[in-house]
Parts: sequence; C-alpha cells; structure tokens
Amino acid sequence: MELDYKRPDELKQFMNRLGKILPRRATRLCAKHQRHLAREINRARKLALLPYTTGPTLMPMHTGGRRRR
Repeated sequence: MELDYKRPDELKQFMNRLGKILPRRATRLCAKHQRHLAREINRARKLALLPYTTGPTLMPMHTGGRRRR
C-alpha cells in the first residue's frame, strides 16, 4: 500500500481515536516507513484533510472540593 496525504481514509487506520499517530510497535512498520507515514499524516493535517485532535471539546469541570494531603 502506498501512503499518500491525498487519501486520509487510509491514513486514519494508523491513528488512534484521539488523532495521535500510533507507535511503530502498533503499526508494525520499519523506521523508514514510520517516518514516511508521519510525514504524510502531517501533510494531511496541514491541508485540513485530517484533524490534529479529536474527542471531547469540553474540559472536565473542577469539583471544587478540598485538596487532600
């Protein structure tokens, strides 16, 4: 399979649900191809074909309780 920034659907399989690039041990790619993958994902991100992050947009609310020591 040829990795290309123009095909974001294929690049998504190498990203987790939060939008991070998976490590080599998960993608099973050699170092050269992992660098190529990262380069293509970053190109797609810069062109807004892939998001930088995904997931919840709201921060969890602080409960305001006492701090424990």
